[in-house]
Amino acid sequence: MQAQRVAPVDAGYLSMDAANTTGNVCLLLTLEGTVTRDQLMEQVRRALPGLPMLRRRLHTVAWGLDLPWWVDDTAFDLDRHVVEHDVPEPGGDKAVADLAARLTMIPMDRTRPLWSVHLIHDGSAAQRRSAVLLMMHHTIGDGSAFLATIRGIFGDGAEQSSSGGAAGGWSADPAPFDLEMLWRSAVEAAQWSLSQSMSTATATLGTLGTQIGGVMTTASIPTAPMTPFNKTLSAKRAWGRASVSLEASRPVRRRLGVTANDILHAMTAAALREWMQRRGGAPAVPLVALVPIGADGPAPDPAAINRIEMSVSELPTHISDPIDRLHAAHESMRRAKAAPMFTETVMDLAARVSSASTSPLTRYAADAAVSMRVMDYMPPGTNLVISNVSMGSDQYSLAGVPVDYVYPLSPLSNGQGIFVTTQGYRGRLNIGLTVCPVLVPDVDDLAASMVTAYDDLCALA
Repeated sequence: MQAQRVAPVDAGYLSMDAANTTGNVCLLLTLEGTVTRDQLMEQVRRALPGLPMLRRRLHTVAWGLDLPWWVDDTAFDLDRHVVEHDVPEPGGDKAVADLAARLTMIPMDRTRPLWSVHLIHDGSAAQRRSAVLLMMHHTIGDGSAFLATIRGIFGDGAEQSSSGGAAGGWSADPAPFDLEMLWRSAVEAAQWSLSQSMSTATATLGTLGTQIGGVMTTASIPTAPMTPFNKTLSAKRAWGRASVSLEASRPVRRRLGVTANDILHAMTAAALREWMQRRGGAPAVPLVALVPIGADGPAPDPAAINRIEMSVSELPTHISDPIDRLHAAHESMRRAKAAPMFTETVMDLAARVSSASTSPLTRYAADAAVSMRVMDYMPPGTNLVISNVSMGSDQYSLAGVPVDYVYPLSPLSNGQGIFVTTQGYRGRLNIGLTVCPVLVPDVDDLAASMVTAYDDLCALA
């Protein structure tokens, strides 16, 4: 494929790689049986022709004069991207989760395509089955891009898809010279500027000014309270997971006029309220959750892979009554969806004017902030991230072995020690809780509390 400049909004996610963070986004697919590495390799190989981003790597322009570019990896070797692990006895879900949490903290090699697949064999006597951890850097993997990759490798027809050609149905194009890249970037920048009419630019800048003003005041953006998990992160991660039946909450959703996402926010609020009460008490004001929302409509930058808008929602941890808490979560999410804090257009504009975020100086500054534990003394902008991803009605398999659960594992950002992600699959809501274990040492208890809160909400029907 032709070389392409990394979209500014995608390049911004490269700054997630720091001393104590990575931008690695993961999904763990658990299988009903066992498979071999050769079977996984073959299924991935067949999918590669339809997944060009898995065959492209970053190219840094000379002297950092431009954002990185996507170029075909002319030395692509699938063997480097598929790794096999054996979890020794006693094994079990906890051992698999610990391994996944360690793997997600290994930075991606930027001289190769930014993804890997890990085949994990659980050696416990009770399990005797395999799981697959698909890891992609956020630069190439928002929710929809991840879904396309999962469907391409594990979806219907993946095992029967054919691959032709000497290189598995695709060939690598050599990268152009840096001078050509700089020229093409200059032309693209000029075209983008010309495409912005005065009215569009005025509206966009007005929206940006309004939203920045909202961040600086409490009128538009709620103030997040200090919590034990809003501090400087360690370089370690822990991962808790759970699963609940979506059908079980259908009666209460119908009765109270709420959504599954409202249920998710209410059960998270209940679990965190209990967790904080055990540690000195929950704040008298609600927590503030950052909520990624998939963008619709034409993209402001057609080259962008990440199409996300960001909003904030109050998490009613200060409310004790479960019905009142659920109604409060519903109303907060209604407002969050109606008025995203950062729309896709604003995020694109902000990324264009802050392209220096990918420079080495920015990385050094971020690492210095970590070493000085700056986040310990700064009020948090938001307390945690909550993301709910739908997978539709897809069914997945590997070498004829069905996938029974799909669990998400998301990256943390400094100052936010909890990320709650859910993935819908086969009628279930699969929960992934990524935490810094220094700040949240009992992630499994927190996940269990979420399940208990879910059952309590279902009982309201």
